[in-house]
Amino acid sequence: MAVAAPTQTMNNVEAVRATLYEALKADPRTIVLGEDVGARGNVFLITKGFIEEFGPERIVDTPLAEASIVGVAIGMAIALGVTRFLGSLLYNVKAGDPLTFAGVALLLVAVAAIACYIPALRAARVDPMVALRYE
Repeated sequence: MAVAAPTQTMNNVEAVRATLYEALKADPRTIVLGEDVGARGNVFLITKGFIEEFGPERIVDTPLAEASIVGVAIGMAIALGVTRFLGSLLYNVKAGDPLTFAGVALLLVAVAAIACYIPALRAARVDPMVALRYE
């Protein structure tokens, strides 16, 4: 006969913090990678104190590239500016054809996904702790 464990009411932030803490305690191979998870403990303080308890080799701050968002915005502006010129070179395509823009965007996403697939497969085979300590 199973014995019911006492339940505890907590919000989402507390639940995520408790889950991460239990996982880090249970398995020394567990690591946390993310933006602002280091010394400050991120925006919601989910990982606050983790770096002191588990060390910087297990709590790794990996900032996102906000520059990529700016790059996409600049690329879209240039694409819209160049459409008049390209529209005159292409047969039966208008300067701001949304189907063409969407098609080209999907093609670029597909090419990028294929280009990332093989390196991602190779990286997935590497032990994360070996990769973090390598240099």
